[in-house]
Amino acid sequence: MPMPMISAVVVYRSTWRRLSDLLERVRERIRIAKPDVAAETDTESHDLAYDAFISYRRLDGLDLAKWLRNRLQSYRLPRTLRRHLAPGARGPQGGPLRVFRDEDYEGADEDFWQKFVIPNLQQSRHLIVISTHGAFAPRSDGQPNWLTREIDVFLELRRADPRRRIILVLGPGAPEDRFPGRLDDPAVGDGIERPRWNWADLRSFSLHRARSWRTRFGLDDQFAKIVAPLYDVPSELIPMLRREGVRKLVMALVAALLTVTAVAAAIGVLGVVAYQQKNIAQDRLQEALARQLAAQADLVRIEQPKRLSLSTSLAMEAVRRWQTLESVHALQASLALLPRPLAHLQHESPVLSLAISRDGRQVATGSRDGTVKIQPVTFAAEAMTFQHDGPVTNLAFSPDTKLLASASDDKTARLYELASGRELYRWEHEKPVHAVQFSPDARYLGTVSGSPSGDNARLMRVWDISTGRELPSQKGPQLPAAAEHPSQRGCG
Repeated sequence: MPMPMISAVVVYRSTWRRLSDLLERVRERIRIAKPDVAAETDTESHDLAYDAFISYRRLDGLDLAKWLRNRLQSYRLPRTLRRHLAPGARGPQGGPLRVFRDEDYEGADEDFWQKFVIPNLQQSRHLIVISTHGAFAPRSDGQPNWLTREIDVFLELRRADPRRRIILVLGPGAPEDRFPGRLDDPAVGDGIERPRWNWADLRSFSLHRARSWRTRFGLDDQFAKIVAPLYDVPSELIPMLRREGVRKLVMALVAALLTVTAVAAAIGVLGVVAYQQKNIAQDRLQEALARQLAAQADLVRIEQPKRLSLSTSLAMEAVRRWQTLESVHALQASLALLPRPLAHLQHESPVLSLAISRDGRQVATGSRDGTVKIQPVTFAAEAMTFQHDGPVTNLAFSPDTKLLASASDDKTARLYELASGRELYRWEHEKPVHAVQFSPDARYLGTVSGSPSGDNARLMRVWDISTGRELPSQKGPQLPAAAEHPSQRGCG
């Protein structure tokens, strides 16, 4: 949500709260009767404007007072309990409790006390006193706080009308051995001992605990002590009241759990549907791309025959994305035009060199592990294999296709006779051999050794195939005049 909109919502909520508080104060003041204590004491208790007046110190009892009023006004006495109450009790009448809580924080002066607080006390059947640590502190001017004064006024009303009762609530920080105002005065009781008040212990109250389902059971148990006198529930029915409270809380928990489960199930179903729709959309996209690639493959194959490899690649990508009829047809059409392999020579390491005979009937390959293989392209015979001690860097067939020469990093160049499969010569060099080449008449063989990247470090030598000797050279250093023949080493 944008920041201006958030600010507008906050301002709107703040203004709405202020208007609500103002309307509530107006409604409270409209209900004020004539401030005549004697006249009000003659009124029947059920004809009073309020069931309870909450007396508290705003210093440390405001949160508990708000929570308590909201709970009381939203509470409904169970029907199963109403049938057990006396006809004149408050419970059988039904309807929500009418609870007064002073919310006018700005007009708290003596005139407000006389015209607003006292009349509402007179119109209340019960006084709920919230005892907190601040309830015992006087005002800043040394005068008794309003909670103490409200107790004094209600005690006078109670003296004239014993049906009025005081409900004591111990809030956060409240002591057990002291009560606010004159509630500790023996004159309030029998005149000898301090009165014994039954209280509801809400000293563990906090807004966090009030919102937590774990602590609601403890708070509701004490809340029953407050509700019972307001509805004129006798002490023997309080256990039933507590059981009904627990039952309602359990039902609320079950309802909340069912709601959460239903929402989770709905979210899960929507998630599955959304996932399926996403997959369907992706499949349709891939299918459309496959058809487009297949059309491009057909276009390249027809209009640019020389770019057959591109047409094949497009068709393969089309089939990979989605196997439509168009993509499969485009791939088959492209593969049918590709040249087919005539021979296949398998090496155990990468192939570094290759040579094809002039008549096109034989192919020779050399690999990094020093293996040389010669195979007819028709596979009419098995491949001949020769072995170097290092990677084979170059191969060459003689013009008459009778001989094969090989160069290797093992510093040798070798000559093979294809008809017999024999190694004819092995010429040693001081450095790795990188190239071999026959003369047009197949009488001589040239070799190049040395570093393949340095012009000054390479040496070219020419060998007489009939004798195996090196031809004299006018340039560069000379190596041994003759190559070692395999027959001189005992090799066939």
